[in-house]
Amino acid sequence: MTGACARSRRARLLVRQHGTIGAGDRLNAQAATSNSVSASHGATPYVFSMSATTLRQWHVLTMLPRSPRRIDTGAIESRLRERGIEVHRRTIQRDLIELAEVFPIVADERARPYGWRWSEDAEPAFDVPAPHRSVTGTRTDEVNKSGIDISLRVRRTALELVAGRLGARGARVSGDAKDPLFVIVAAAVDDSSLTRRLLLGHGDEVEVLAPLALRNEIAERARRVFAAHAR
Repeated sequence: MTGACARSRRARLLVRQHGTIGAGDRLNAQAATSNSVSASHGATPYVFSMSATTLRQWHVLTMLPRSPRRIDTGAIESRLRERGIEVHRRTIQRDLIELAEVFPIVADERARPYGWRWSEDAEPAFDVPAPHRSVTGTRTDEVNKSGIDISLRVRRTALELVAGRLGARGARVSGDAKDPLFVIVAAAVDDSSLTRRLLLGHGDEVEVLAPLALRNEIAERARRVFAAHAR
């Protein structure tokens, strides 16, 4: 399968997944964000601990410069070591490739060693702050006044990565009765363009159930992605 075909198929799955939902589904999605419903389904508070991979990738993002400057994997390896993170250069390369699927970062291959940087059209919001040394998770009673409560259907294997990248707070996780490979997550996240980029970046591993306005917005963006790759 060519890259274009793969992107088109992924976009089509996103459109199908976030298509219009009926009144009954809408009520279920809204209910999934309430604590009372979570409790009735036996959901327990789930505190996400940031994995070593997520924390390392966060550090890497803070090191990437703006155009025209760039940084190579050797320099990133040295800076990570200064921060107490020992990792092989090949792992850093894999991290950068994974991050490039979600964030607007690019590899400059005009000269060796190849360097990485934020793309020229990256939004100002992508000035990533350095993580605090004590960041390990989030209390379940923490409230984000500038955020939104969302309900997501997430593939189990992607749960920790999705939660870490979204900065999910006060998350509650319950099983998906329709598919054991997925779970339902109710949490608070930042109401930002970055959150929307991250949700889209995870493709069909994540489905927005609520709020309905966000679900419809993701569906519309997915349709535009599909239209762009179906030509």
